[in-house]
Formats: sequence, C-alpha cells, structure tokens
Amino acid sequence: MFFATMLNASRIKTIGFAAARKAASVAARAGATGARGRLLSSSTLGSASSSAATLNGAATTTATAKDPHDRLLVVGSGVAGCSAALIAAERHNVPVTLLFAGSVPTDCNSYWAQGGIIYRNYDPASGDSARSLRDDVHRAGAGLCVDEAVWKVAREGPDRVRELLLDDTNETCGKGAFANVPFDRSDDGSLSLCLEASHSAPRIIHWADHTGRAITEHITAAAVRHPLITTVSDAVVTDLAVASHPSTGEDVCVGAYVLNRKTRERTEVFASRGTVLASGGLGGIYEHSTNPSGFNALGSSAALAARSGAGTSDLEYVQFHPTSLYVPNEA
Repeated sequence: MFFATMLNASRIKTIGFAAARKAASVAARAGATGARGRLLSSSTLGSASSSAATLNGAATTTATAKDPHDRLLVVGSGVAGCSAALIAAERHNVPVTLLFAGSVPTDCNSYWAQGGIIYRNYDPASGDSARSLRDDVHRAGAGLCVDEAVWKVAREGPDRVRELLLDDTNETCGKGAFANVPFDRSDDGSLSLCLEASHSAPRIIHWADHTGRAITEHITAAAVRHPLITTVSDAVVTDLAVASHPSTGEDVCVGAYVLNRKTRERTEVFASRGTVLASGGLGGIYEHSTNPSGFNALGSSAALAARSGAGTSDLEYVQFHPTSLYVPNEA
C-alpha cells in the first residue's frame, strides 16, 4: 500500500511501509561507519540547511549537526516517506530533510487510500498469524511474490503499524513521537478488524472509508513537529546528485538537485546518510487513471533512479483497480 525506495551506491531497493525501519537503520550505519556520500568539501557544496531554507524560505524545522550534510534525504511526504523520516530521526537520532512537491505534506497519494491497512488479529480463536498472512499474500500473488519480502511484511508489519500509527503516548501525555490514528473501534474499545478479499482472517484496521486520509494527516503532523526533521514544500527533485567514490570508483548518490515550484530557483541538497525516494508510483502516467491529478504517481522515483544509473525491477507490476475496469456491453 505504501512503498518507498532506498538509494545506496548504485543499487535501488524497494521497501514497504513495514520496512521503513530498514532504510533508517541504513542511514544510521552510514553515519557510524563514515558516510559514503561525504565526497565533496563543505565549501564546495554549501550548507544543506541553508539550501533547505532557500527552497521555500520557511522550513518548518532546522536539523542541527556539526556537518550540515550529515543527514538523511527523503523525497516524498506520504506514509512511506514520513515513516522513514520519523524512524531515522526518533530511533536513530539522524537529522532528516523531507522534500515534497506539494504545498502541504498531505498532498500525496497516501491521502486517497480508502479501505484500510493490514494489521493482525491477536485473538487466538481467529487463527491469524504471520504464517497465515504470508500464505494469503502468496495465494493472492499467484506465486510471483518474493518470499523474503513477504515474510518481512508478515512478521514485522503489525509491529511497525503499532509503532508508527498507534502511538497512544501522543494524545495521553503529548510526548508521542509518532502518530495515534483514531482507527474505528468496537463497542469494547478494541480495534475494529475487517475481513477483506484474499485474507483468511479479519485483520484490516480502518477509519470509516477514508483510512489513507486519517493516517496521512496524523503521520505528516508527527513529521512536521519532530525537531530533527526539516520539511520543505514545493520542492521538485529534478535529478539525483551522483559522485564517484574516491576509493572504489563506484557511483554514489550524495543528494538531489531541486527546483522550487514557486520561485523557479534551483538548488542542491546534499545528504551523507543516504537518499530515500518515496515520491509515489507510476499509475498516474496512464491516460485513464484512478490516481488524483497533480504530482502524485507519475513515476518520478523510478525515473530519478534509472537516470542516475541505479538498477530497478518489477516496474511492470501496476495495479489496475478492478472497480474501474470497463467491460464493453456489461453493466
């Protein structure tokens, strides 16, 4: 439902919402071991924090660090991008610059998701388990799914949902770093779990039929208020900044070139901890699409990665939602 890509050296990895922690931990290790992106001098690159301020004149927060490039760059403010940013900042103390093309962070495809998000039915009588979810995914995927990825989602997904979206310290004491989404509840106060197609147990949590809106509003608010996350609006990434590693000679992503939609000013944002591309899928490039108009789902992450020389895979798997399928001569 919510996906991002982590660019590291010349490879690109697709990560799910449940694997946002992985991208953040990669960024943390980059700082601990000597960031591979720190190839050019500060005098050459300029200050990343001042670059962010130049982009829109009012970045909501300014991450502080001895090295202004000692940060993780996240492109896209949907659930995947905000998840990666929050985990990096809160769990690993990594400064983050979060860029998005819209005027507000909720201007993303995540906002329009309706039905719900997979969780876990912890009632022993339900028969739900990580193995059950894994089997359901493989059955729905007709045997085409990568088992390692499926297992990661099945085992870790519910924990990531609880961590990122059910942070009840947020509203009870005002100290929660993540989101506390008001998902629908049963009369006894427990989460209302729905049974959806291809699932063998009720495990879908939701907020009416506007789950994406509720999740997006709460998780973007969490990102905006975090002191280590600098958010920058109206920022269109036109290309990734790539440099040759002085030791290995391999190409390394060191940041991005950014165009401000309003001022038309171009600038560079450099990040030694890595770059996460989370600017949406590519369903919106089709003439007939259920995706909203605007900057969403235009394939920019895949295009940026491909132009920079990174490897991509499985881009042919585009969902054409069955509720919008037109069959001639049928109602």
